[in-house]
Amino acid sequence: MSNIQTAYSTLDSKSSGRIVAFYALALGLSWAGWIPYGAAEAGLLRLHLPVEIPFIAQFGPSLAAIILIGLTGGRKQIIQFLVRSCRWKIGFRFYSIALLLPPAIGSFWLLIHTIFGHKVPGLSDLRELIPRYVESMMTQGVYSLDKSIQPSLGPMKFAHQLAASSPIWAGLIFIFFMTVGGPISEEFGWRGYMLPRLQSRYSGLKAAVVLGLLWGGWHTLPGFWYLLLQGNLKGFAIPIAITTGTVPLSILFSWLYNRTDCSILPAMIFHGSFNATLITLSLLWTSRSAVAIGAEMVVGLWIMAGVVVFVSGFDLNNKSLLVKIKSVQEEKT
Repeated sequence: MSNIQTAYSTLDSKSSGRIVAFYALALGLSWAGWIPYGAAEAGLLRLHLPVEIPFIAQFGPSLAAIILIGLTGGRKQIIQFLVRSCRWKIGFRFYSIALLLPPAIGSFWLLIHTIFGHKVPGLSDLRELIPRYVESMMTQGVYSLDKSIQPSLGPMKFAHQLAASSPIWAGLIFIFFMTVGGPISEEFGWRGYMLPRLQSRYSGLKAAVVLGLLWGGWHTLPGFWYLLLQGNLKGFAIPIAITTGTVPLSILFSWLYNRTDCSILPAMIFHGSFNATLITLSLLWTSRSAVAIGAEMVVGLWIMAGVVVFVSGFDLNNKSLLVKIKSVQEEKT
């Protein structure tokens, strides 16, 4: 049995129910951390929750996938799922695309602003990158509503102290958080579990768009709940704004997934590279708002997603997969 057939052999007529179960569980696990944290920030809880809580809550999607697979197939299926998802023999070009495309988009916008005579970060500004990153570590990040120092259970405080002690440690910790926060915490759920089940029902593009919308809707984050619990409907702008980026990202990730025989490694690398590029630009480009920087990065993503759809078609190179999926489903009926 091929890798593609193996990846889809567990899919059956109950895939829609499993998609709903996965998404509900992913939301529940993440909201279990984000809602109390947002409520505490809004003054509804007389608690000062540690900054580790919203970080741990990011793992909702990947944990949901592992839990559901474990319930149906046990530890053996979990191991097979993790190994299959992380196939690494996928070709150097796909690693290159995943790693280099986000900084290429960022560099493109720096060039555009330079051409129009705008002030952009230069090489001399790089010396400020590490101090600014270290300073931001004990907050909720450059895109959070609350930029104040947050209490810590200990791990984040230790990481902050270690990063402040040496530029090398700061760089290593930055890479660690860019690898764990997003790529590992989410991709086993979105691309590893949900994408193949959506692609068993829809075309590659439709599956990618649906996943992008659901992925963006999951990004409520503590700031959304902080505003919503205060009766401020502007909080809905947070997931809506994020969704404008998750849809083109989902198209690009799905294309990489299909081209690499169902490996999620390219999506994980792209996810981490995009987050790292966004945060780096936001820390360096102090004369420009983080929201504006993010919006320009999203425009770049839409352009690249359009190129991918134009070149690969609406199936996102998923035609052969759909044939194999149908054959597997027919065997089960």
